[in-house]
Amino acid sequence: MREVREEIGLEAREVRFNHSHYFAPSNTLMLYFTVTVDDEEAHPNWEVDSWQWFPIEEARRQIKPGSLAEAFLNGYLDGVLHFPS
Repeated sequence: MREVREEIGLEAREVRFNHSHYFAPSNTLMLYFTVTVDDEEAHPNWEVDSWQWFPIEEARRQIKPGSLAEAFLNGYLDGVLHFPS
């Protein structure tokens, strides 16, 4: 909740931890959360390079194919996680 407030400038109403996954190609441990906010007017700080709200189907089209982020997004929306190798 604190990170959402500090980095995006939004108050998180609900935060839910969903899953974590180690992604060997980039030596990255990804933590996957769902956050609910009441306001859509974000005020990102210097740590955020860019951001944008997307309707669900546009998010599916815009996300990098084969990425861990794609697996998390589609897993959340479809209810089944399938991780890239």
